Amino acid sequence: MFKKEISRVVVVCLFSWLAFAQSQNGRILGTVTDPSGAVVVGAKVVITDSERGISQTYTSNASGDYVAPTLRPGLYTITAEAAGFKKLERPSIRVEVGQDLRIDFQLKTGSASEVVTVMDEAPLVNATTDVLGGTFTNKAINELPLNGRDFQNLVTLRPGVQRYPGGGFLSISSNGNRPEDNNFIVDGTDNNDPYYATTVINAEGVQGTPATHLPIDAIQEFNAEEQPPAEYGWKPGAIVNVGLKSGTNSLHGDLYDFERNSGLDARNFFNPVPGKHRPLRMHQFGATVGGPIVKDKFFFFTAYEGTRDLVGNSETLNSPNTVHLPTPASAPNCSFIAAGDCANSLTDALADVTAASQVVPGVSVSQLSTTLAPLFPTNDVVSSDGPGFLNIGFPNRNREDNGLIKLDYALNQRNAITGRYFIGDSVQTERDIPVLRPEWQSQAVTRAQVLGANWIFTISPRWINEAKFGFNRFNQSILTVDANVPPTKYGINTGVTAPINYGMPEIAVSGFISLGGNHGWPLLTTPNQTFQFADNISYNRGKHALKVGGEFRHGSTDNIRDRYGKSRIRFEGQGAFATSTPLEDFLAGVPATGRIFVGDNHRLVSLKSFGSFVQDDWRVTTHFTVNAGMRYDLSSVIKEKHNLLGNFDPKVGFEQVGAQVSSPYNGDHNNFSPRVGVIWDPSGNGKTVIRAGAGIIYEIPHISEFIGQNGVNNASTAGLNAIPTGAPSVGLQGGKIVSASVDTSALNWSVAGPVFSATADCTSSSPCNILGVNRNLRTPYVSNWNLNIQRAITSNTSLQVGYVGSKGTKLYSVYDINQVNPALDDGSEQFGRPFTYNCPVAQGGAGVGGPCFPYLAVINYLTNGYESKYDALQTTLTQRAWRGFSFVAGYTWSHALDQASFNRGQNPQDSTNPAAEYGSSDNDIRHRFTFSMTYDIPGREGFGQMLKGWQITSIVTLQSGLPWNVVDGYANGNDISATGEFSDRWNFSGNPLDFKALPTGIPFVDPSNFSFDSGTNTTTVIGADPAAPRCLTAAGNQAAQASLASFGCYVDGSGIMTPPSAGTFGTMKRNIFRGPGYHNWDFSVTKVWNFHERVSVQLRGEFFNILNHPNFTNPNGVGGQLGNVDPSVPGSFGGDGLTPDVAAANPVIGSGGPRAIQLGLKVKF
Repeated sequence: MFKKEISRVVVVCLFSWLAFAQSQNGRILGTVTDPSGAVVVGAKVVITDSERGISQTYTSNASGDYVAPTLRPGLYTITAEAAGFKKLERPSIRVEVGQDLRIDFQLKTGSASEVVTVMDEAPLVNATTDVLGGTFTNKAINELPLNGRDFQNLVTLRPGVQRYPGGGFLSISSNGNRPEDNNFIVDGTDNNDPYYATTVINAEGVQGTPATHLPIDAIQEFNAEEQPPAEYGWKPGAIVNVGLKSGTNSLHGDLYDFERNSGLDARNFFNPVPGKHRPLRMHQFGATVGGPIVKDKFFFFTAYEGTRDLVGNSETLNSPNTVHLPTPASAPNCSFIAAGDCANSLTDALADVTAASQVVPGVSVSQLSTTLAPLFPTNDVVSSDGPGFLNIGFPNRNREDNGLIKLDYALNQRNAITGRYFIGDSVQTERDIPVLRPEWQSQAVTRAQVLGANWIFTISPRWINEAKFGFNRFNQSILTVDANVPPTKYGINTGVTAPINYGMPEIAVSGFISLGGNHGWPLLTTPNQTFQFADNISYNRGKHALKVGGEFRHGSTDNIRDRYGKSRIRFEGQGAFATSTPLEDFLAGVPATGRIFVGDNHRLVSLKSFGSFVQDDWRVTTHFTVNAGMRYDLSSVIKEKHNLLGNFDPKVGFEQVGAQVSSPYNGDHNNFSPRVGVIWDPSGNGKTVIRAGAGIIYEIPHISEFIGQNGVNNASTAGLNAIPTGAPSVGLQGGKIVSASVDTSALNWSVAGPVFSATADCTSSSPCNILGVNRNLRTPYVSNWNLNIQRAITSNTSLQVGYVGSKGTKLYSVYDINQVNPALDDGSEQFGRPFTYNCPVAQGGAGVGGPCFPYLAVINYLTNGYESKYDALQTTLTQRAWRGFSFVAGYTWSHALDQASFNRGQNPQDSTNPAAEYGSSDNDIRHRFTFSMTYDIPGREGFGQMLKGWQITSIVTLQSGLPWNVVDGYANGNDISATGEFSDRWNFSGNPLDFKALPTGIPFVDPSNFSFDSGTNTTTVIGADPAAPRCLTAAGNQAAQASLASFGCYVDGSGIMTPPSAGTFGTMKRNIFRGPGYHNWDFSVTKVWNFHERVSVQLRGEFFNILNHPNFTNPNGVGGQLGNVDPSVPGSFGGDGLTPDVAAANPVIGSGGPRAIQLGLKVKF
């Protein structure tokens, strides 16, 4: 018989070398015993899908064990029978997504015609696996207050998983892992974007707000798992596994509408009276229906959800006043007029430049600047926050439509086929960065699609195979609203002629929000897509439940990202004349520097990945189980269809794929990841379980790691797609790439223009900035371990307490291997770069020898230089429904450390010492408590059913603040270190907790309070600011004191932050400051009327932040999006002048906003 079974699965096993499971299906397993506890061999176990009438039959083996490995989430009835014993029935056993349930049977002696029904629910503790996490039931998903109807907001109710307040792009992280490391699965189908490494469904549009939504009413349930068995790979973070509803033997569905309006909501903290209440109008509506096509055999389920909304934004921005202002008492800043504020008033700055033009040679008022100046909004009232501030906001607008269809077909008892298709389509116009005009907002046009099919083949009761096909596509273009407007329409000729790069250029006047929109656009991923083929097979023999399987993925992107394609021009001060302010430099037409992308950056890039695993769940004894497995993951090297990729080798220089090299880097083929877990039930009664586990999980890269490195501050170095191997001056044989981001100070600021005359060439006088990849790049991996105890306190209450740890190794890092050495530099910030300094004197170097590339400036290098560590105490108290009351409470104490918290992170302060970046992670939350509850209020009969059918639900989140770093150069930059990296930190003394974020930033002591005497090399206090003497004392040595006269300092409480001496780095560590904590309570009340048994009407009111507790953003913002961390921008540095939802470009829908009320009506049948 065994040989026969083997022969029947040979063909299937040919697929399984690819293997991978990652299924939405659950599993029921158990042991059948007699009254004495002896195992019963050959017992018949029948598992019936209660909603579809489909049954599967299994037989207990020589150990008395049975395993049903591929059960769709739902409600089941289980019977066990054997000759000489009564038939035992367990109805209403619910299998959750990806869940293992142990259901043991102890048969009683008697006739098989007698049926004993046991009404026990599934066990509270998990005596089967050591996997962390838990499931969110259909009831929780549909009944808990869910802001924005985004199921991802529920993931954070499990310890170890968190979401940055406000939500948005790459905001979910798990157990100290990077946000790119989460694995998203829908009904067993891959839901990961191969470019961004985020979800496809519910992915963000412009920035923070999801562009599509999987309808909540279409979700059966989902779970979030951490530290999983070997069948899961690719990413070491949380596994978010969503199971979709299916049709049943009865026609069922619902119609619903959810409404929100600003008339019901509290004002945003930064939208006070008497200002106009920012508008909000949101309509989310939809329907679902499912049922039989052929009873007991063929079923359908379909869903639709639409959104139409207008969401107001509220923020306080730095924008110059457009009227005369009085002279600042502490620091006069006009040089040629008697009174005024030339740092904050356009009117005063214009008057000062006009006066300067009469006495300073070469100074004049720029005609181009006066043409552009009216683009600054009218700001004729001094804000309560001071001069140069403006309360402003433009509404987001969204049109979104989502559809889903799912078919389930039970061909026969041995074959079941499931297919599903999701499509979401939207147009969003939103604020992603602070802008001063509505036409500079960003707009995303998005279409997301996910298609999948599963075939489950029951070869025999012991052998079951599951084959899967998946396809996802994410098609999105993100542009500014004015993307069809050439810059000449604004009156400026930048030299940009490619229509893809149209729109207002970014004109950055230091200290103010820039004119123009997001310089990161255009970004076209049209599309990103993944094909998935997978197969796994389960085999039950004796005490072993074996599983082997695998997967092949082919991910690709059709990509254009012309970062700085519209160009950026910066005005920084002291350009027009010695004491000119940045505003005066703008009006005089004296820019400091400019940046523009030139060339064609259209790329067709693909990445193939393979994975395989073997896994064994071995029930050693009735008290002790071992989960053991081995996984192998392999990612091929990225490819571009036309070989339009290059690389930089520090030994040889530029390399062109298809010419000097066949691939940009070498593959890594040594990615074996063992997993082991042990589960011990000391008493054998299933009430107390001790679990421990450990494993290694590799992180397969995402494509943007190589062609979308946009997190660095030192230069625009997109990736291997923008290495100018075809630069004429380089003369590389076979070089094909003629595109690059060019930094230049040779700007023609005039009406005639063009402002830029840049080309994609690399010379010693105009060196290129590039990103290279270590030729021997390795695959990062995370080692994880846990030890926890689960205890069933009562029949409905359980407690879990555990320690969770992890360590990331060979994590992706980016740092500049050509960083300027100030001690060797001549002031040009090029001579001191190693690959120039090495060169012969005739080529502009010092002649010391070594690799010589004088035509290169910043060389950001992608390698494996970083690590991470995470330690946590995680506790969960779960109350299953008891008298209508259920809850889940979780608490986490944790500490996460790393050098960078994102795969596309910032460059370090000192690229020669990246280890110095090691500190608290950007996502480090020390204390986090969550509580969710549902209470069905007892009722009784009364008029109109008004005394019954009431329910209240609630979600409470309390957490401590996240860290924020100091990055001198994030928004503007002083480059005190003279390295050209624009990532400097300063010196700090005192208590870091005293530097509390404020809407107007950390208090600043202006440099005019200090005077430096070059003759005596001393600095003295000359201003009236009482904090100035403290800065002088804290600065210490004379060189550091001298920096005060140029850059000022910051003082708050005992904390004093001073600039380092010129040519040195600050001594403060990364992420020593903490932002505001987050406290939120969401609440809902629901009333249900039942009609004719099959129809009910539900009316609900949902109150988000019901106490209207003001929450404030971290100055950094999710992923550094806000960026109020630059001490070169006083007034913004340390600023938290936004609520978290607005800061995350996810206003109202994201967490952290003011109290908002949502009304919903739902008809269920």
